[in-house]
Amino acid sequence: MAITQILPHIISLCAVSTITQPSVDRVLVTSSNARTRQRSTRRLAYICIGCGTLFWMLFHCHTLILVDIEEIAPGYFTCYFRAGPYVVFMGYYSLFVKAIAVPLLLIVFAIWTAKNIRKVRRRRIAPVTTNTRNTAGNSEQPFHSKDRQFVLMVVVDICIYVACNAMVFVVVIYYQIAQNTGLTQISIFLSLVGSFLSDISYCVGCYAYLFISKTFRKEVKRLFFCQ
Repeated sequence: MAITQILPHIISLCAVSTITQPSVDRVLVTSSNARTRQRSTRRLAYICIGCGTLFWMLFHCHTLILVDIEEIAPGYFTCYFRAGPYVVFMGYYSLFVKAIAVPLLLIVFAIWTAKNIRKVRRRRIAPVTTNTRNTAGNSEQPFHSKDRQFVLMVVVDICIYVACNAMVFVVVIYYQIAQNTGLTQISIFLSLVGSFLSDISYCVGCYAYLFISKTFRKEVKRLFFCQ
C-alpha cells in the first residue's frame, strides 16, 4: 500500500517539472543569441523529462518505508507518513517545493523571458517602407501584439499555479497544529482538497491560453483540423 502513497508525490512533482521546463524553454527561445535558441530542441525536452522523472522517483524511495497504515474509521484504512519528525519534514518539504521554490522559479524565468523579448525588440531592424506612416505602424503591430499575448500567457501561468497551490500553506499549518491528534477526517479532507486544487493548476493552462491568445487558438485549430 505504500505505492499508493509514493505515486501521487512522484506524479505531482513530475507535473511540477513540466511547468518549470517550459519556462526554461521560453528563455531559450526568446534569447537574442542564436546558439542559445538552437538549444531549444525536442531531444533536450525528452532528456529533461526523463531525468526529472528518474530524479523524483529516486528521491522519494524513502516513502516506501516510512509510511504507516492507519485506521481512520472502522474498516477504513489509509497510508500516511509516519508520525514524528518525518511527517513534519514532508510537510515543510512540500511547502518549500510547491509553494515557494516553484513560484519563485516561474517568476524569475518570466522576468528573464520579458527581458529577452525587450532586448530582441530593440535589436530588431525597422522595415524600410516607401509608403505612408500607417504602413510601418501596421507592420510593427502584429509583433507587439504577439509579445503582449506571450507575456500575458506567462503571467497567467504563474497566477494559476500560485492560486491553486495556496492550499498547501493551509494543509501544512493545520498538520503542524494537529500533529499530536493523529490522522483525522478533517486532515484527510484538507489533504484531498489541496491535492485536487494543485492538480488543477496543471490542467487549466491550455484553456487559459485558448482564451488569451488568438495565435494559440489558430495553432490549435490548425492542429486538430490538419490545416
